Amino acid sequence: AIPAVVLTSDKEWDLQVGDSGSTWSAWLQAQERLANQLNATHISNTNSGHGIAVEQPQLVVQAIRTVVEASRSGKPTPRN
Repeated sequence: AIPAVVLTSDKEWDLQVGDSGSTWSAWLQAQERLANQLNATHISNTNSGHGIAVEQPQLVVQAIRTVVEASRSGKPTPRN
């Protein structure tokens, strides 16, 4: 297991792909699937759009610290 944190925006942004309409729902599902497959901490209450690192830099710093601490301790990142 590799420590990981998945950050997911909670302010809708959308890639309009052809005539298929919104991709937002599929993107959220993909983020959840990624977190599950990685057995990662999944933070979806980010108060941000796609640019989480710009909009919420402290959240990104905390996620990095969580991964580093888990790596150093040999323990997995906590699930939420």
